[in-house]
Amino acid sequence: MKALFKKIIFIQIFTMAFVATTTAKVADEKITATFKVYGQCGECKERIENGLQTKGITYAEWNETTKELTVTYNPKKITLDEIHKKVNEIGYDTDKYKTTDEANGKLPKCCQRGGH
Repeated sequence: MKALFKKIIFIQIFTMAFVATTTAKVADEKITATFKVYGQCGECKERIENGLQTKGITYAEWNETTKELTVTYNPKKITLDEIHKKVNEIGYDTDKYKTTDEANGKLPKCCQRGGH
């Protein structure tokens, strides 16, 4: 009887550990992607990075020289397509989508398309 009880306890502990590990892996799933964002300057960098401080994105850095944005995100909370569209909402073109003239026009003159 003691041996059976020990086996049951062992199975329960093993099952709980497996479930906890699997849940942690799903919750921590992250993807890093890099794509072009056509900003102009340091103000653009600040606007782009701050604009991507949102649910599902854990890291966003835009390089003014290469015009590349690197983002780390959880695909269960936000898609790469949604990130492109978020950048468009801020007012910037990406290599996938062009922002609206209205959104781009809300940027300071120096940050608009062809502003520098």
